[in-house]
Amino acid sequence: MNWRQRWQRGRLRLAYSIGALLYLALNALALAGMRPKPQPGRVAVVFPDPLGDAVMWLPYGQALVKHLQRQGKQVIVIYDAANSELMQAALPGCEFVAERRSDWRFSRPESRFKGLRRLRALGVEETFYTSHPRGWIVWGESIVQALGARAIGFSACIRDRPRWEIRWTNRWYTQLIQSNGKIDVHVQRRFADYLRVLGVNAEVVPLDWPRSSNPLVSGKYWVLAPGASKRYRAWPPERFVAVARHLLTQRPDWYCVIVGTAGECALAERITTALGDGVVNLTGQTSVLELFEVIAGGQLFLGNDSGAGHIAAAVGIQTVIVNGGGHWDRCYPYPEDSTAIRRPPTVVGHPMPCFGCDWLCAYTSRQDAPFPCITAVTADAVMRAVDRVLAMPFTPASLPCEEPAAHEPDQRVETALPHRAQ
Repeated sequence: MNWRQRWQRGRLRLAYSIGALLYLALNALALAGMRPKPQPGRVAVVFPDPLGDAVMWLPYGQALVKHLQRQGKQVIVIYDAANSELMQAALPGCEFVAERRSDWRFSRPESRFKGLRRLRALGVEETFYTSHPRGWIVWGESIVQALGARAIGFSACIRDRPRWEIRWTNRWYTQLIQSNGKIDVHVQRRFADYLRVLGVNAEVVPLDWPRSSNPLVSGKYWVLAPGASKRYRAWPPERFVAVARHLLTQRPDWYCVIVGTAGECALAERITTALGDGVVNLTGQTSVLELFEVIAGGQLFLGNDSGAGHIAAAVGIQTVIVNGGGHWDRCYPYPEDSTAIRRPPTVVGHPMPCFGCDWLCAYTSRQDAPFPCITAVTADAVMRAVDRVLAMPFTPASLPCEEPAAHEPDQRVETALPHRAQ
């Protein structure tokens, strides 16, 4: 780490330390006098992470839930309310508890107070907290504390969390699955480790989703998702425009469908205006399951490291992802032997010695613009990746793949693993 990264990490840990003290105090106040009353056979599976992580986790979550149900357990799934439609479709036979992340912040103490007590009243006898690494006290860890049951989770935590807080929260677990906090192992391998430790022998297969008989779009099209959860992870929109023009020229019988969240409408409108004809803008207009349907029906997907990109891998569409070095290998590229997706995406990156920085950039502290590892990816490199992908045999996403993803050729370009900064 250089001085800039040390300063960023120190600042974050100080902020988290102050926040952790406040959240722990509020938790203690909310749960005072409310002792856990476990009911035999009731267990909780906790995965409160965002959409992209949920899509990667669900094949493993399905295997875990089926394992528990075969043991006669009543499974309660606790998750981020933004993923309700997907979770309930993918995990039948469960009881569902949806929590809104915004309701658990310190700025809404009454909502947090009610949420903590609502979870304590569930009466579960065991908790399976499956996120890797474990999140912050504001959310995932507080859910585990509120449930008050014996819990199984990973030893690894978000690296910015202060050590004292990690030691404190470790006391809420009866079993910690050992793993280091490094991000150079794909998260699906961590999920597989979790199942292996629990003795789950169920086969992990690609996620299935309910098909619609009345899709939003039809014909031949390709899908563009230009947004990202953070601005520093998002490839410049003018480069997406350049690649889109290349595609619309090369494939004049295809049109472009732009997707994204409601907060990305301005970005999508900017790209739509630049491209003119041949574009359908659905940004902010699809539910999660409709987004699955739109992506699955396309001939190609192009986007950043985002939830939509993980949906593309799950449904099996030809995919090109522009990826930076902050979480390289944690989410992209996928393991070549993964049985949890239908087709590994092609990942375009620009290797730098600082890869694996956990988004603590060594070159800038600004977070309102793409980091250097993102801007270093050229439009020409992405065009070459798109052309290469489209030259490969295509299996429609609506049909089973003829071969498992592990047998497909390595589709990564410009992804030589760099020397990591110490």
